[in-house]
Amino acid sequence: MFSGGFTAAAADRVCGNLGAGPPETDTLEVLAQLVAKSLIRIGDDTSTQPRFWLLETIRNYAIDQLKLADELAQARDAHATYFVELVEQAQTSLHGPGMASALDDLALDYGNFRAVFQRALETGDLTSGLRVPPDGMDSGVGGAFLPLVRSGTRAGVPVSADARRAQAQPPDR
Repeated sequence: MFSGGFTAAAADRVCGNLGAGPPETDTLEVLAQLVAKSLIRIGDDTSTQPRFWLLETIRNYAIDQLKLADELAQARDAHATYFVELVEQAQTSLHGPGMASALDDLALDYGNFRAVFQRALETGDLTSGLRVPPDGMDSGVGGAFLPLVRSGTRAGVPVSADARRAQAQPPDR
């Protein structure tokens, strides 16, 4: 369910409670093993945390395995929860001198935020899907998410008043 890339912290929160291994399994150790087997790549961006990437074929295989284990919905819910909380935690950093860095960090997970929106559209759970952009509309985060909000409204998904106001205004650039 990760789309684009992820950190070890994201992998731990999203995958750490799934039934694939013993509860004491160290996520970082598992990631290291997968990197050693070339099943996961380490990104070469300049992020403060190492980022991991899955080839699309590996990602699809992992999703198929989660379906077989009847854990896909649980994993997608954990994914959505993690990334919604990530944006909520970043809110305080979106003002003042740390804003550019916070926006850069959030931009690295654009694909994951997009997956949260897609999941919200599929399940009708707009609470999590639309909690991501509206809180940050006034701080610049919303500009990055406007295409997603707009695509949701074209699909007949109701949006919050903040999102409707943001749709009416072009993002400041």
